Amino acid sequence: MSLGKKKTLKAYAMDGIVMGAVSVLVYTVMMFLQPQSPYENQKITNISKVKGGIIVSATFIEGMCSFRTMSVYGEIDGSQTVANWTHLDPTIDKYKDRKAGKAKLSIKVFTFDSAPEYIELMTHHDCGEEHVYKRFARIDVRGLPSSN
Repeated sequence: MSLGKKKTLKAYAMDGIVMGAVSVLVYTVMMFLQPQSPYENQKITNISKVKGGIIVSATFIEGMCSFRTMSVYGEIDGSQTVANWTHLDPTIDKYKDRKAGKAKLSIKVFTFDSAPEYIELMTHHDCGEEHVYKRFARIDVRGLPSSN
């Protein structure tokens, strides 16, 4: 643009469109290159010992990945054992994916032969072409008072 010529409204509009398109392109490339997370901001909201097991409740933000499985482990003297568990919310199927966004988890982990020191929740998600195995929580349950 040479000096003395005024830029037209149409030229300003085109500049805005081009800058917007470039911004969307940069954002899209950055999101594509950044690894996806199946969830984030997980907070344990309740841990309590009940007859026959331990109740664990949490809130979290579900990501855009596809849920596959969740496994729960009890750790005793550094050795992990698979624990049986069930959802306490009957509207949630433990084998189905959730919608992205705010979510809650409330499960009962069934009693072990010995009291575990820790409970660990591990998940498996498919995030695009990547299989993601991630620890949802590791919870110290030593000395947890009984609520019965």
